[in-house]
Amino acid sequence: LIIAIGAHIDTFSTTHKYGIFGEKAKLVHHSTAPGQIGIVFPVDIGVTGSTASFIAGLTERVTKAKLTKCWVDVPKARADWEAELQGVVNHTAVPIQSQFVAHMIRKVLPQNGLCVVDAGNGGKHVRSYFKSWEPGTFMCIDDWASVGGSFPIALGAKLARPDRPVLCASGDMGAMCNIGELETAMRENIPVVYVVFNDQGLGNERAFQNEHYGGRFFAVDYNNPDFGALAKVFGAHGEHVTKPEELEGAIQRAFASGKPAIVDVMIDQNTLAPVVYRPQ
Repeated sequence: LIIAIGAHIDTFSTTHKYGIFGEKAKLVHHSTAPGQIGIVFPVDIGVTGSTASFIAGLTERVTKAKLTKCWVDVPKARADWEAELQGVVNHTAVPIQSQFVAHMIRKVLPQNGLCVVDAGNGGKHVRSYFKSWEPGTFMCIDDWASVGGSFPIALGAKLARPDRPVLCASGDMGAMCNIGELETAMRENIPVVYVVFNDQGLGNERAFQNEHYGGRFFAVDYNNPDFGALAKVFGAHGEHVTKPEELEGAIQRAFASGKPAIVDVMIDQNTLAPVVYRPQ
């Protein structure tokens, strides 16, 4: 029996492993969004409504059932996962590792700050390393299939929460999609900090081509600009980071500037996001 609470169970969260569930497994899928239930995997029972109420009811029934079969040791699994994440953060590597960038974003952004994450390889890293301490402080646009949408969404988030710092994170190709909105940010004085994971191309597609086509790459490498310099052309604050020791200060200066800002981070093309799936 698999009970998914608030999970999308999409191709990304299951890392494209359509056989992740056993053939005889029963799936109960809860979501506050009815349209998310059963969109990839067929469900035996679909539940929509309050997450808190669902968990309360589920806890009551599981307690009464007096189950004897072993369950996954969730605290241990989580502790192992956290240890694995921190174990691969390289604070000195050049080119800069994506894991380090994601780690530094969480370190610098205050607990009440809002983080809006784009689709793509960089976004996967941030999702793995970003701990949310308050409700409504983390947004991920993967389900909207809108590469590049994180920046304009972050502008809206800043307008809705002007008293809180707002950070947006995307890859360089995501930045290319909506970089023109920097003019909007300057004109309307919307001070969002935009961290760009710049690997000069399409990181996800590069990874898939490497895995499925033996490293035969096609249309994944680009000559993107220095986004920090480009930000200055718009009149915004801009930083271009090539060494890990430069990153923390660059993000701090971006927030301190009080202006729309881009922190362009040159990252290693070969640092792929960690896989959450663990076989049991």
